[in-house]
Amino acid sequence: MNRIQQIVTAVKGDIDISLLKFSLLLTLSIGFITYSFGYYNLGFSHDSLVPWLRGFCIGQLSIGRPFTSFIYSIFEYYNNKVIMGLISLCFIAFSVYITVRIFSKLYNFDEKAKKYLSTAVTLLYLFNITFISLNATFSFQICCDSLALFRSYASLNILSFNT
Repeated sequence: MNRIQQIVTAVKGDIDISLLKFSLLLTLSIGFITYSFGYYNLGFSHDSLVPWLRGFCIGQLSIGRPFTSFIYSIFEYYNNKVIMGLISLCFIAFSVYITVRIFSKLYNFDEKAKKYLSTAVTLLYLFNITFISLNATFSFQICCDSLALFRSYASLNILSFNT
């Protein structure tokens, strides 16, 4: 079995389904309650018109953002804030899950402590100034930035528990 299969097997066998569901539900509910005005308001921010500019994907590739081009090939001609918000909140929820999972393994938290930590981490991730400003002005980039956060925690998780 190669290294990638070992990592996938280790991660699949170690998923806490109840914690994952709690993190998803908590993050999506708090996120949509908090940012629903921005997600459901179809007005555009001053930076969300960028996808309409010709050559946007080429420009993003040239500055080293290949996934941005991939996302805009899916949402081709419009900036759908509800879909972008939902996807970004899912990435944040998975980041919350991984963060809580790392801390609970390090400190042997029980279920109640995991839920308290999930709530604290969710509030921290959703109410920091970076996420607020992404929702307010750079909503077209929020999905990619949330994916970057999730990938950084996923790599930390893989490195910390599978070496």
